[in-house]
Amino acid sequence: MGRLPGPAARAARGLAGRGSGAPALPLRLARQALVDPDSVPAQQEPRLTFNVSHSRDHALFALARGREVGVDLESIRERNSDGVADRFFTPDESAALRALDDESERRRAFFSLWSAKEAFIKATGLGLSQSLASFGFELARVSVPGARERAPGLVPVQLRWHRDDPRASESWRVHALAPNDEFAAALVTAGNPRTLSLRVWNAARALPLPETNTGATIL
Repeated sequence: MGRLPGPAARAARGLAGRGSGAPALPLRLARQALVDPDSVPAQQEPRLTFNVSHSRDHALFALARGREVGVDLESIRERNSDGVADRFFTPDESAALRALDDESERRRAFFSLWSAKEAFIKATGLGLSQSLASFGFELARVSVPGARERAPGLVPVQLRWHRDDPRASESWRVHALAPNDEFAAALVTAGNPRTLSLRVWNAARALPLPETNTGATIL
């Protein structure tokens, strides 16, 4: 069972309750941090789906009606991204990252792709039983939604292929996000939502937090 930090868990209960029209809900987190949709009242149709990811003092939440969703949030940090990409990504994805000359741009692109991979395996419900190299994304240089305007960067824009599901590219959509300069994130949805709404929330201003907690940004 997974556990969110206290402020993120309280926010999750409030968000789930707001989305369902019910009071704040008790959350039961599975290994992929997927909130149990059966906790939503049965008469609510289509059913509410919910996914969450957290990194450091930030959290990312997704709420949807009638479709599966997965999200992942990654702190952009120094690491041997080329070696990890060669091990876990497809050859085309790894080559696209290596083609970036600027190290900071390559690092951001790496974590953008990593977050899309994690969001996909959460949305499908298969988790780490599904190899990250068993499916591949098309990468393109585009601007992505976030807390501020950002120059276009290399991000995943669509699922290109899946080893075990030839129609997966028709069933799933990836949406790269840029919460701020320190984080990369992605949302994966079943089908193409008619609307996507992005909200940034500072928990420190809305919830009583311990003095040592710097708050959380929730999208």
